[in-house]
Amino acid sequence: TRKAPIAQAKMVTPQKIEWELWSSDGLEKASVTHEKERAQALNFRIEEVFSRVRQRTASRISCRIGNKATILKAGDWILHTPSGWRVLKSLREVEEVLTFQTRGELFVFDGIEKKEGKAVFSGALFDPMRTQVQNVKIPIAMQNKQEHSPHKKKVISTKIRSSSEEVSQEEPSLTNEMRRRPRKKPVSSPEGF
Repeated sequence: TRKAPIAQAKMVTPQKIEWELWSSDGLEKASVTHEKERAQALNFRIEEVFSRVRQRTASRISCRIGNKATILKAGDWILHTPSGWRVLKSLREVEEVLTFQTRGELFVFDGIEKKEGKAVFSGALFDPMRTQVQNVKIPIAMQNKQEHSPHKKKVISTKIRSSSEEVSQEEPSLTNEMRRRPRKKPVSSPEGF
């Protein structure tokens, strides 16, 4: 045998594993028990976390996470911390989550899928220890015109009245002289050219 520590699994059950470990010289012995992590039930409904889901482009959505307006693209990671949900933006933040330096429920936005001809917000929700995953599919609401109205140009319009309409003294009407477009002034050349 080589000079290396030795381990033997003494008992394996669905709830725990008991190990017996020996030092490399075989003189010291220790017993270690690993118990199964109890899965924590999620204490919120994901449909309540992601509200007002609207499709912006083929790969982006806008929604409210908690009470904050957010735009998500496919592949975004959203972490639940004691201070609320936040989108992970840097490689350092992702590494902290992967190494359990930062803990919390993790949601990964997979993208927009078509299901029965309708757009669906799709992703995966992981528990804080990443041992359980819950697939999430939320129908994307059709765009409501009152909620997301397109930008309108501000146009100043002047009503042009026909000559048969009465015009009050307080409100002057446009005359034909006023309706003509201004003419370009000829450019005069300097003397000597």
